[in-house]
Amino acid sequence: MDSSIFYRISAFVSFMAATLCGPINPALAGDTGLYFSAFGGGTYLENATLQANGNDVGELTFDTGWNVGGAFGQDYGNLRAEIEAVYRLNQVDTADISPNVPPNPYLTPGKKKVDADATVLTYLVNVFWDFENKSPLTPYVGGGIGFATIDISDDVADEDNTVFAYKLATGIAWKLTPGLDLLVDYSFLATTDPEAYGEVDAEYATHNLSGGIRFRF
Repeated sequence: MDSSIFYRISAFVSFMAATLCGPINPALAGDTGLYFSAFGGGTYLENATLQANGNDVGELTFDTGWNVGGAFGQDYGNLRAEIEAVYRLNQVDTADISPNVPPNPYLTPGKKKVDADATVLTYLVNVFWDFENKSPLTPYVGGGIGFATIDISDDVADEDNTVFAYKLATGIAWKLTPGLDLLVDYSFLATTDPEAYGEVDAEYATHNLSGGIRFRF
């Protein structure tokens, strides 16, 4: 993850906590129990550096894609814990392969357009902290860990990897009724490097902006 992006996320989270967090509203703080959320939105996949034997051998670029998912969790007041499943899809735009790439049936040196999909299914355990206040808007921050199944497929290759995944997230919940919230959420999700095209490793890191709803039981 680029350090400048990390600092921007940290600054934004700190700003939300300092400016929007106020005295706890007892009526809102009473929101406890089970909930289910459903959401979807856009996914920006960072350029993926390809490595072989520890050396950079190319780069993949991607089109902006989309995500859809859901979560089932328990609200303890300010603290929430949940299990989340999300599906993400981005199309590969270009592959720029260096001349020093090891012999590989899937990769040839040069820059070209690629007709391929990068699909990812993640399963995470998340923990969030809700900054309860007197308004119906509740900012939150949190993160999670789990695993991701990453598939990069085109007309000549189909690579399927399961790797460790983690995310950082921040957002705002707007209370519409005692049992229904509207959600706007940003998350950064990344994984350990999956294999792509044989013995070549690729990076996977995404920025996701989603909207959704949360039902309380």
